[in-house]
Amino acid sequence: MNTLLQRLKTFCHQVTSVRTFCSASRYSVWHRPIATAFVAIIGCYANGTALAGPIVINTVQELQNIQNNLSGDYILGSNIDASGFAFAPIGSNPFQGGTAFTGTFNGNGHTINGLTITAPSSDNVGLFGYVIGYTGGGTVENVRLTNENVVGNGSGSVGGVIGYSDTGHISNVSVSGSVKGITMGHVGGIVGSGGSYYGASSLTSSFSTATVQGEAGVGGLVGEGVFNPDFPLGIFKSWDLGWPGGIGPKPGEPGPFAPRQ
Repeated sequence: MNTLLQRLKTFCHQVTSVRTFCSASRYSVWHRPIATAFVAIIGCYANGTALAGPIVINTVQELQNIQNNLSGDYILGSNIDASGFAFAPIGSNPFQGGTAFTGTFNGNGHTINGLTITAPSSDNVGLFGYVIGYTGGGTVENVRLTNENVVGNGSGSVGGVIGYSDTGHISNVSVSGSVKGITMGHVGGIVGSGGSYYGASSLTSSFSTATVQGEAGVGGLVGEGVFNPDFPLGIFKSWDLGWPGGIGPKPGEPGPFAPRQ
């Protein structure tokens, strides 16, 4: 047994992170059962330092505390009742003096119920306000948001999951409830606005039944999905049953909304 442990430790010295171990799959290590067990039971070392697993979130306060470490890796350990909690978006615009969320968030199939964000004068509003993925993280996956109530300033992007996605990646999420932008801008059931100069954002295997309200650039899934034509937000196997449908037009442009997928 000691020989096996030594061999495993030696192998771990050859990688720089747990993600490198699964880099060929393009999926988080936490989606790889063998790798998860390997990390949890044996422990993995890179450059002689133990690598911790994701931070487990079980309460709405712990969820809010992600704001204190925006580059961390997180996983839900249980369903969360956020009713009655005045939630603030996680991450803000780094080009306006804020700090974006650049970590990873895995809902682990759990539900966040009753999330309420009331920020009518704030830009980039959602569970995650501003997400950047081109640095290696920026993923939100495997979570259900039910009975959500989000209000923000639509001119700066308002979404049920992410306000603004700059090369962020969303997969296997769902939203129900209400998402509202107070002024003309970008409002979406899942993403307010997405796109970047640095790479593409994506929305995969997700759906929304939320009611979405705004003056322009309003979509059931995404308010505006093309910030830069070279690196748009790609939508795959996602659909909505809320109002309105698909992707909203840019402010000042007529519809129609993009067809549901």
